[in-house]
Amino acid sequence: MLDMDIEDAILLLRNNVASIHTVTEWADKVGYSRSHFTTLIRKEYEKTAHQIMCLVKYKKVLKLIEEDPNQKGWFIARKAGFSDVKSLYKFLKHHFDTSLTLLRREAKECK
Repeated sequence: MLDMDIEDAILLLRNNVASIHTVTEWADKVGYSRSHFTTLIRKEYEKTAHQIMCLVKYKKVLKLIEEDPNQKGWFIARKAGFSDVKSLYKFLKHHFDTSLTLLRREAKECK
C-alpha cells in the first residue's frame, strides 16, 4: 500500500490494533515515511500519531469491556495489542488515569 488516505490509515489501525505497536510500523503499513506520516496526521487531526494510536487502543479496550465486562484481562490486553495485562494497566493509568477495574465497574453500571 502506498500513499494511503489518512482516514483509511486510521481504519487500518482500528482493524489491526493488535498487530501495530508503533507509529513507525503504522507508517510503514500505509506506505509513508514516519516523519511524513506524522506530519500528515498532525495537519489532519491536530494530534500526534502517537495520541491517535493511544485513542484507538483505548476505544478498543472500551469496546471489549462493553461486550463483556467480565472478560479476562489477558484477553482484553491481547486483543488491544498489549503484551500482557501489566502493560495494559500501565497504559490505562499513564494515558487515561484510569484502570481496567474502574472501566469494568463503569460498564457494569451502565448495563
